[in-house]
Amino acid sequence: MYNYWKKTKDLLIERKQFNKTQSSQFNDVVNYSLGTSFNPLGKDRKLINPTYEFNYNITEWLDNNADKINDAHDAYETYWPLYLYYTHLNDDNNAEKFLDLAYKAVEAGIWGSTGIWGSSEEGIEGFHLSPNKDTDPRYFYCRDIIKAYDKNNSLR
Repeated sequence: MYNYWKKTKDLLIERKQFNKTQSSQFNDVVNYSLGTSFNPLGKDRKLINPTYEFNYNITEWLDNNADKINDAHDAYETYWPLYLYYTHLNDDNNAEKFLDLAYKAVEAGIWGSTGIWGSSEEGIEGFHLSPNKDTDPRYFYCRDIIKAYDKNNSLR
């Protein structure tokens, strides 16, 4: 994975698309990505996984750019990690906020009208009714979100 990031950085520098701010952001993303891919199959992966701090506020960016979350993949890659992060910190308010945003992205049919499902109802209901919901690749980006949301709402 490191070679991918090195080649990407070299290409950005070559094209003169790499200023000081972009360099800092790029390094943050690389460090985060390398941390999340460290020892992914090891039994102790969550205990020894290196962590990194970002130099900018992702939550604020998401609040100001919610219109850029265009599909379930975007929701899974943005809201879902923040839900997990705030859950880990026992910050229930923020965890619930990001879980709700992720679920709403699925429920609103962001990918229902343009993707694999005809409507959001068909998608959520289809997920619950599917005997293969844990293995069907169509549900990859939504299964964790839907299950966490359902569990969270059953506890209320």
